[in-house]
Amino acid sequence: VKPTVIDVGIYVNSIGPVSSIDMEYQIDIIFAQTWVDTRLRYNSSSTSMPTLTLNSNMVGLIWLPDTIFRNSKNADSHWITTPNQLLRIRNNGTILYTLRMTINAECQLQLHNFPMDEHSCPLVFSSCEYWRVNSHFYRSLPVPAYSRL
Repeated sequence: VKPTVIDVGIYVNSIGPVSSIDMEYQIDIIFAQTWVDTRLRYNSSSTSMPTLTLNSNMVGLIWLPDTIFRNSKNADSHWITTPNQLLRIRNNGTILYTLRMTINAECQLQLHNFPMDEHSCPLVFSSCEYWRVNSHFYRSLPVPAYSRL
């Protein structure tokens, strides 16, 4: 079985605060994932809809990648006033799934040159279940503005 190719993109809404005491930072993102599920192909000429936009109630009815943020200490999805997620399916079976999240992620801050130090705080993601055996291939995906989604 070939692994599913998942294109991912992150749109950063905000970063901070950064805590040198807890060695973590907070980031508010829109996390986008795109993949192809050939089982969801449909004939758009009969519906005149090349893309279907589904509401959040439909999200649990299709396969979603089991993506996790490996260095997160805490992650929350935004659900007020409605779930901040989007699911679009193109007629060729390409799926776009976006979700707004706030993540507290681990960052090992090196404070040897304080206050002139520089830091690089990664956000590491992978497949939860298959990260050692059948890893998905991830690559960068530009995240479209919400007005175009």
